[in-house]
Amino acid sequence: MKQRLLILGKRGGILQWYEHLLDAGSDMLNVDIDGFALNHNNFLERTVKKLSGSFGNSKSDKITALNLTKKIKLFQPTTIVIADLFYLPEQILNVLSNLKGRCHIAHWIGDFFDERLKNSSQIIDQYYFSDTGLVANALAMGLLNSSYLPLAFNPNVFNTDQINELRSNELLFIGAWSNNREELMRSIKLPMRIIGKGWGDMKGTPHNVFGKNISLGEVASLYRQHNFVLNNINSNNINCGLNMRCFEAPASGALLITDNVPDIELCYEPGAEVVVYGAGEDVLEFYLELIEDVSRREEIQCAGVNRVNQYHTYQRRLESVFDEYTT
Repeated sequence: MKQRLLILGKRGGILQWYEHLLDAGSDMLNVDIDGFALNHNNFLERTVKKLSGSFGNSKSDKITALNLTKKIKLFQPTTIVIADLFYLPEQILNVLSNLKGRCHIAHWIGDFFDERLKNSSQIIDQYYFSDTGLVANALAMGLLNSSYLPLAFNPNVFNTDQINELRSNELLFIGAWSNNREELMRSIKLPMRIIGKGWGDMKGTPHNVFGKNISLGEVASLYRQHNFVLNNINSNNINCGLNMRCFEAPASGALLITDNVPDIELCYEPGAEVVVYGAGEDVLEFYLELIEDVSRREEIQCAGVNRVNQYHTYQRRLESVFDEYTT
């Protein structure tokens, strides 16, 4: 049976999760895919919602619910995957409740949440969380239909198609500022490159800092230009899991040096496919060793590329969703 997959998400989000899933579905055989963005789907809808905002969020939510009803009637989805969203407005919940028993609805979540998530429990067939710590929180909350589904990468953006043979050995970090990240960066005494929102105020380090966000295409290009990409989990929104950088950097051919979070062994073989550190001192030690040991560095890079392409694409994640309820 051919699946008719509707992605509900947020257009233009920082992670571009919605766009990545649409790309993944378009590459799958036996799947017709469409998307509906709850923030806006086109310029006209965006304008209408902006004008209606003066009458309160309820008016905008009614417009969204009406447009979603039309989309569902036209597309007739067999599966809906909700991503990069948390607490759905009552009007949207009412629309989705009419599909109960006729359409499999999955909700994929990648950040901390609270009791409001239970408002959708009557319509969600399966909750997926990108962090095993979040799964534990959901189960404790009574959402027993909860399981682990890690983040992934989009091979249309992050790949080795335009590999740079003259990669820089400069250690690279791209991501937003947080307290725990600044603490790590300050413990690294060799110059490294740091890019992301909030870093502009960091002084007193040898690092090359650019304190602004860059486009996803620029991120991918930089990953292809560097041998080493540093990752440090933002403790503000992750408990045990891996962020997108953990998949996007290896997919671009870079060697990932990442912190030792509990979920790492569910996705990689540490030491063989990625390098895992426990403290800031470890980062520098591993980094300097791998600059000298070129063959080992290249071996880990190659293994990382193979792992992500085989197991960690968004297409594989969607296949996991289908497999769970069709087998």
